[in-house]
Amino acid sequence: MEPGGASATEAQFRVGEWIADPMGNRLVRAGEVRRLEPKVMDVLACLASRPGETLPKDALMEEVWAGTVVTDDVVARCISALRKALGDDARVPRYVETVRKRGYRLVAPVTPVEGGQAATEVAAGAIVGASEAVAEASSSVSDASGTLQAASHALAEASAVLAEAAEAAADLAARTESSEAPDAAGEKQKGKE
Repeated sequence: MEPGGASATEAQFRVGEWIADPMGNRLVRAGEVRRLEPKVMDVLACLASRPGETLPKDALMEEVWAGTVVTDDVVARCISALRKALGDDARVPRYVETVRKRGYRLVAPVTPVEGGQAATEVAAGAIVGASEAVAEASSSVSDASGTLQAASHALAEASAVLAEAAEAAADLAARTESSEAPDAAGEKQKGKE
């Protein structure tokens, strides 16, 4: 790692079943892509530069956060986020092991990745991600279509009720007018007498 957290090499590498892409801050596995915060990726790259070695928290802080004052909690949070992204469990680690009172160790095998292999995995991840986005959008459109149909049906029912109310109001007005008409005529006749 270089000062400020940039890794000496930004080359992709395989850690266990994942391909780590430091430049893209992502992990790729069989078409699945997981995004990482830059410092979380820096922690992974730092651990991967010395697989199997226990790195004290202080060494991680110096390499990843060079020149910045951070607490142990910041390192612990990054390790937790890294484990979550990798699908790892602190109690039964397959990737990142906590060595009590010492630091952290990457226990998964680390190997360099050929450019074509990484590109294929990343492309597969992009295709899967795009397919999932299309499926989600399609589901949203379907939901919206159902909602629109329900709203259209409710509007039609409301229009029918409104038409019935208008008809009832017209009938009432006509009856009221017809019942007032003789009285009005009768009053006019009384007035002439």
